[in-house]
This record gives sequence, structure tokens and C-alpha cells, in this order.
Amino acid sequence: AIAAHNNVTLNATELNQLEAFLKEIESSADIPVIVIDSDGDGVPDDQDDFPNDPAETTDTDGDGIRDKDDKCPTMFGPAVYNGCPDTDGDGIDDGRDRCPNTPGPVSTNGCPEISKKDKETLNIAMRAVQFDTGRSTLKSESFGVLKQIADIMRRYPDYNLMRIQFTPDLLPADIIGTMIYNPAFARPQLTLKEEEVKAEGIDIMLAIDLSSSMLAKDFEPDRLEVSKEVAIDFVKKRPHDRMGLAVFAGEAFTQCPLTTDQNILTDFLETLMVGTLADGTAIGMGLATAVNRLKDSESKSKIVILLTDGVNNTGYIDPETASQIAEEYDVKVYTIGVGSEGNALTPVNRRSNGDAYLQMPLTNDYAAAELFIKSANPNLAGTQGTAIDEAISLAMKAYEEDIQHQRALVIISDGEDHDESAISMAKEGADAGLVIYTVGVGTETGAYVPFSNRGRSEFKKDAEGVPVMSRLNIPNLQEIARSGGGEFYT
Repeated sequence: AIAAHNNVTLNATELNQLEAFLKEIESSADIPVIVIDSDGDGVPDDQDDFPNDPAETTDTDGDGIRDKDDKCPTMFGPAVYNGCPDTDGDGIDDGRDRCPNTPGPVSTNGCPEISKKDKETLNIAMRAVQFDTGRSTLKSESFGVLKQIADIMRRYPDYNLMRIQFTPDLLPADIIGTMIYNPAFARPQLTLKEEEVKAEGIDIMLAIDLSSSMLAKDFEPDRLEVSKEVAIDFVKKRPHDRMGLAVFAGEAFTQCPLTTDQNILTDFLETLMVGTLADGTAIGMGLATAVNRLKDSESKSKIVILLTDGVNNTGYIDPETASQIAEEYDVKVYTIGVGSEGNALTPVNRRSNGDAYLQMPLTNDYAAAELFIKSANPNLAGTQGTAIDEAISLAMKAYEEDIQHQRALVIISDGEDHDESAISMAKEGADAGLVIYTVGVGTETGAYVPFSNRGRSEFKKDAEGVPVMSRLNIPNLQEIARSGGGEFYT
């Protein structure tokens, strides 16, 4: 065999000598065992994954990379990825890939990139989810919103969506329902970016007054807008502190939990408006709400900045009690007075025949608009009624002055306007270039108006105790559409 391996031909004499040698070995009591250890590391070559490297003997996954140099020693992988596989084939090895089973770019560490439209939809959806007052149960109108969130998240199975619900335990249970009218959510943070910064470790809650007096004109354009500008400027100068937002009028709730995301907090500040809460100035409740957000903070410094123009005139908690609570939890309170000494004109927002609120600014994001429409609920309006003239006026203000293309307003209503100024306002809108269309909802026969009274379903009644019948007012809607240069549909 040796001769054949080396291409050597043995003659008869040599073959006889070899045969005699083999017989001698067979008759010997001690048969020699030949062990080959090429690198001299004490491990035979047939057991050594690296027979020529005395420093290494093991390659568990058999990929040709010794375990001590293999970043994935139990998974077969090429040398270009330091021994790690690339399961999803996105060019990022599994050892560095945050989503190893789904291809994605380097910018998101191998996870699929979330579309801008989906991000914006999630941001709006999280703010549209509503809880029952003072409870952890969802309102029924939130189910449609949650379905849209779930549909988006199914497209990104490697991501997690975090929400934060505020459930206060500082205050007596009987006042939680009033104090926290709507729990606030943190917007979704769908990012894998990491940044190491040196921060001072300060937690700051802004508490801003949204009572109707904040619309007083002694500041330009009004007190609230000036307060918002001051707050936004302050936020931008504190990039590494955690900051949150509480709002109050006749009631109070957390608008934005503590966060280091300046953009989120700035967005919330920019959208603040009077009329979203019952009117009044419950300074004590606003302060208590902000303190409640800070009470469990481990920050070395906890601060509340209170921006208000008035004197406490409502609420279950007075400012003195709230201040004592703040002192107990080592929270420092700074107050900024908004307004000037003396008198100032204050617009009256609330009317007995209803009011109008801008729920969503103009956008071309139809998915976001759909979310807001699905979450619409009569309870969102603080004052009930049918103020079509207010809706037209608000729609006119919603358009930017430099928009040159055609403007349109679609009013969906039963037409039972409780004020006769809707037609004149429609004419004013038409003169300003706004085309108004009306869509009638309901029947001329009509139906009783239900409402929930402590869990019981009842019908609304007039001053004489007679159930209120709501009917579709077609002539009124037709006249509004005609005055607004549009058409009526039913």
C-alpha cells in the first residue's frame, strides 16, 4: 500500500521481505500504535479540528472558524460574518441583526423599516384610544382604533409598541374620575437608535391652564398662545431632561407622560386649545396631577412649572393642599403668571346651544383622518347642541390664508340647528371662497334621543318632562348648502 501510494514498483525480493515483516508483526505480542499529532498540542489529528494549530482544537459548528474567534460558535456561518449566519439574507449577520428572520436595512439594525405613513397613523391612533373615566376599561369607540393599530403591528412582528396608562393612587378614589378625565398615552417609540448622553437628571412637569380666560387679548394673539410659545422654547432648551405635560381648566389630566422626546412634547403643546375641558380654573387639581406624575421619580430634582392667569375657583383639591402634597414628595413648584394687571377682554366660548371644536387639522393622511372619524363621540363635546354656525366659522379658520385652491366643507348633521345664524355664516363662508355641502342624517319622522344615566339607558326630556324627539330638518340643511354655494345630499 505504501509503495502504491508513492508510485513505487516492488520486485519479488522486496515483496518477500515485506511479507516476512508483516508476519513478524502479527506474531509479536506488542503491536505498535502509531499516533499522529501534527501540531504537537496533545490532540491526535483525527480528533483535532485544527491539526496544524497548536493554539486551537475546537470548531463546534464546523464552519472552519475556531470557537474562540467565532461570534456564533454554535451556528455555521462564513468568515465574512465572523462565523455568524445571515438567516434573512439582508447582509447583516445574525449576531448583529435585531430582526434575524426578517430582512431590513442597516439603518434599523436589520429590522424592516416602518413607513412614514404607518408611523404617523400609530402616533394619532395612540392619542385616539380612550378609557372610561377613572377606570382601566376601554371605551367601545376605541375598539376600531385598536384594530387599526393591530393591523399595522402585524406587518412589523419584530417591533413592540409601548403604551403608558396613568392610574393615580395618590388621591382618594372618589375624585379620580373627575381629576383624570382622560388617561394620557405615551406615543409609540418605534426606533432602535441608541444614544449615550450626560444629563442633569431633572424631571419636569409643565401644568398649563386651559380655562376660557386664557383667550384674553392682553397678550398677542392671546394668553394661551404666548404660554405655548414660552413652554415650547423652554422644552427645546432642555434636550436631556425628562419632561411631561398636564393640563387643567375645570378638571385636569395628564396630556403627555414624562419623556425625553422633545418632538412628542412639542406636538402636544402646539395642539393645546381652550374648550377641550369643562371651564373653570382648578389650579389645585392641575398641580396635583403634575405632582402625581413625579411622586415615584428617582430623579435628583423634581419640578413642576405652573402656567396660569387666574385664581383657583373650582376643583376638589385646593392649591394649598396640592402644595403640601408636592412638599411631601420633594417636588419644587414654580409658578408663571400669564396676563397683565387690570382688565382684558375674554372671548366667551361656551354657549347653551352647543359649540364646535377642531378635532384634527388639515391633512392628506387619510388613514389618520379615518381614525379620528371612527373615534368621534358626542361625549367629546363639552357643550351639547347643534351649533352649525360655529362649525362653519371654525372650518374657515382651519384653512391657511395663503391656500389658493378650492376650499370645501362637508357638514354631516340632522339639521336641528339651535341658532338661526348658520345660514348667514354659510353666506360669509361662501364669500370667503368656502363651498359648503350638507349631508342629512336621520328621518323626518324622527326618534327619541337616548342617553346613559348612571348605567341606565333613558331618553332626554324637555323642561316639561316630555321626551325629546329629534327630526331631520331637510329645509334648513338645503338652505345652508344653497347659501354656501354647494349642494344638499341625503
